[in-house]
Amino acid sequence: MTPMLPGVRPPIEGLTVTGEAAREISPEVIELGFDIHSVGMSAAIALQENSTKAKYITQALVANGGAETDVTTGAVEVMPILQLPNPPLMMSNPLLLQGTFSTSGAPSPMMPAAPDNPNLIGYRAVSSIKVVARNVNRAGEVVDLAIRTGAVPNGSIRYVLQDEETLEHTLLEQAIRRAREKAAVLAAAVGKSTGSPISISEEVTAFQPQQFFGNGRHNASLLPTGTGIRPPFVAGQLTFSARVSVVYQLQ
Repeated sequence: MTPMLPGVRPPIEGLTVTGEAAREISPEVIELGFDIHSVGMSAAIALQENSTKAKYITQALVANGGAETDVTTGAVEVMPILQLPNPPLMMSNPLLLQGTFSTSGAPSPMMPAAPDNPNLIGYRAVSSIKVVARNVNRAGEVVDLAIRTGAVPNGSIRYVLQDEETLEHTLLEQAIRRAREKAAVLAAAVGKSTGSPISISEEVTAFQPQQFFGNGRHNASLLPTGTGIRPPFVAGQLTFSARVSVVYQLQ
């Protein structure tokens, strides 16, 4: 037997088990993101136009949804709109074409280089809004109204519950209970019993509703990659999953 150093505790004989619990539940709230674009001859005009547009869209959404709809505006980004000068026409001189493919190793340019400085023709202001609808059945109505009043969907979609914390606590309790039951079975199988837990770790994950092909395979987007277009929203169930890892003493 290897002697223990003074002050060092002997290793504790432990049993590590995991417990899991999950539940599917219908979403109660949907959060949708939109962008608002405006342009002006100056940055001040673009900003003012964007602010006016945002107020109009917000008032329309709140008036239509009442207490079931909240609208939050985000930051505004302003960027210049630049236009390159018109390039000169391509020269069609045969001698110039010959020079382009000459054997001297120094090709001649087909056209003069365009000026380096583009022309400033205006400014674009882009802001974002988040619309929270506490009735998922009105999601299509919210999207239609936002687009009709001048907003552009930016693909930000999230389903939530009114009270996710209570559900998470319930799932964690179920996962702990299953871990404890599993530990008792495993300990009894080797002629021992479980003592107090040494350590506990947990993880709770919420999975958003997903789209599927007709054959049942998962599909993140039904539209070709790179189009910049996304489906407005997806109907389905939220899935909440809790997982705990517990280390018990063995007695």
